[in-house]
Amino acid sequence: MTITEAPQSTRRLTTSKAMVEAIDQEMAQDESVFYLGEDVGAYGGIFSSTTGLLDKYGPDRIIDTFAHLPGMKVVVPSNPADAKGLMTSAIRDDNPVVYIFHKGVMGLPWMAKNRRSTDEVPEGEHVVPIGKARVARPGSDVTVVTLSLSVHHALDVADKLAEDGVDVEVLDLCSLVPLDREAVLESVRRTGRLAVVDEDYLSYGVSGEVVATVVEVVEADPGLLRAAPKRVAVPDVPIPYAHDLEYAVLPRQDRIEQAIRAVL
Repeated sequence: MTITEAPQSTRRLTTSKAMVEAIDQEMAQDESVFYLGEDVGAYGGIFSSTTGLLDKYGPDRIIDTFAHLPGMKVVVPSNPADAKGLMTSAIRDDNPVVYIFHKGVMGLPWMAKNRRSTDEVPEGEHVVPIGKARVARPGSDVTVVTLSLSVHHALDVADKLAEDGVDVEVLDLCSLVPLDREAVLESVRRTGRLAVVDEDYLSYGVSGEVVATVVEVVEADPGLLRAAPKRVAVPDVPIPYAHDLEYAVLPRQDRIEQAIRAVL
C-alpha cells in the first residue's frame, strides 16, 4: 500500500507577512538564529519586513546594523511564497546571505496595488533553494529574464502579447548570487530570443551579466540566438523626482513590450 503525504495547507499572505512568518518560525525552533539588518528592530523593518519580531525575541536576536560586502549570496524574491521560502533558506545557510526585496512586491496597503503581492503561502516549513531560477510563465517565442517587481511587469506584458499570438516565457531569477546561468541558457535554447529586464542602471549590472552568459556560448552554439538580445534597464542618469519622469526611466510595461517586439 502506498501512503501519500497530505498536501500542506496554504492561505493568502502579503509578501511582507510571508517574510516575517519565515523568520519567526526559524527563530522559534532554533535559539542560535539571530537577524541583522537595516532598521529591522524598533522600526519593524523597512516596509514591515520584521514587524513584531523585536518584541518577541528581544534586541539580542533582532539587531539593527548596515553591511555591503563582496562574496555574499544574494536572493531577490518576487512573490509571497518565494519570500518565505528564500528567507528560510537564507537563515539556514551557513554562509552570509543578502536578502533584497522591492517595496512594490510587499503587499502594503499604502503602496500602489499589485495583484500578485498577496498569494498562497504554505503554512508550515517552506524552503526555496538559493541559486535556482523559476519559470514564472512558460513560453516558446521569446525569453524575458528578470527579477523582483519587474517579474510582475513582464507577466502583465506577456498576458497582453498573448492576445496577439506572442508566447512569452518569463524567467524569475530569484537569486543573483549564485546566478542560475543554466536556467537562462535552457530557456533561450527553447525560444531563440532574449530580453532582460532589471530595475537597475544599464551599465555594470545584472542585465549585462545575463546577456554575457548567453552571448559567450554563441560561438559553440551559433544557432542559440535568432536575434540580438535587448536590455530594459534604467538609463545611466539620476532618478528623477517627478513621477512622470521617474516612470519614463524605469523598466515598466511599455518599454518591456517594445523590447520584446524588437527581438521578434
